[in-house]
Formats: sequence, C-alpha cells, structure tokens
Amino acid sequence: LLGVDMSAADLDALVHGPTLLFYFSATCPHCQQVAPELTRLADRLAGRLALIGIASGSNSLGEVRAFAQEFGLTFPFYKDVARSFASANEVTSTPTVLLVRPREGGGFETLAEYRPFPAGYGLVAEVREVACRGHSFKVQSCPRERHCRGLRLTRQD
Repeated sequence: LLGVDMSAADLDALVHGPTLLFYFSATCPHCQQVAPELTRLADRLAGRLALIGIASGSNSLGEVRAFAQEFGLTFPFYKDVARSFASANEVTSTPTVLLVRPREGGGFETLAEYRPFPAGYGLVAEVREVACRGHSFKVQSCPRERHCRGLRLTRQD
C-alpha cells in the first residue's frame, strides 16, 4: 500500500483491533454514496473500531485525494498500488468492506465481508462489531430514517 503522502504502508501493522477496511474506487458512484456513511460510522465508533480506506490501484493519487476531500473522509486511506490487497482478499468489486481483527502471530482475520457494501449497511457493521466484543444490544427505530434506514443500535450493557 502507498499512503497519499507517497510513504509505503504495511496493512498488517495498521490493524491493531477491530477494523473496517473500505476498498473503493474514487470514480465509483456507489463508493461515493457510502463514503459519508462510513465516515459517520467511524466517527461514532472511534476508539472501538478503526476504519481504513484502500483505494483501487486504478486510481491516481490525485483522484484519491480529491475523493477524500469531496466526501469528507476522516479516516486514513491508502492506495493499493500493486493491487496486492485486492488479490489477497479476492476483492472484485467496489465498494467492498471487510471487518477484520489482528491475528495472533501477525496478519489479520476477516470476521465479516460486505461485497459490495450497499448504502445503509453501516448499522450492520456496527452490530457485528458490538457482537464481536460480546456486548448485548437492541435495534430501535430512528427518527433520522433518511440517514440510517430507520434503525438505531443501542447498547444494553
């Protein structure tokens, strides 16, 4: 992976706990649609769940920077220059989101896959993250239906 500052990055070293990996293409309309939702999810779960963006190798760094600025990404993002991430994780479409956690001894394991990640699935990712940590939760109706498909997650513990 290559950071937008042109520095090399090792994804295994970036995954310290439960992490959503958002594989996107800067020119993909579906990726543009879900990017703000994922940013809100990352902000809401800060400290409990990390989010890392990984841009398709077909994007230029300029396109990736413009995407991040236009859609307000608040999480770190990198470019899959050699398409090694896509190949190793069998990513064939965008947007793809993987929920991963570090594996003892190095690397990470995938807990959930969203291929492709449709709009409104932020709640599903949040439920999975909470469930993976052993918390109980309930899903309630939400008055901001337009933003969360009418559902809201509430921890009960």
